[in-house]
Amino acid sequence: MEKIFNFEDRLVRFAGECIFFTRQLEKIFENEYYKNQLIRSY
Repeated sequence: MEKIFNFEDRLVRFAGECIFFTRQLEKIFENEYYKNQLIRSY
């Protein structure tokens, strides 16, 4: 069985997973900096 994934669906899922990941990070300067970079990269 071959799975076919729509690029847009994969992109939206990845963006959501990135947001959930960044919410789990400790609130220190380094994490906040990289979190903001990751969120801006969308």
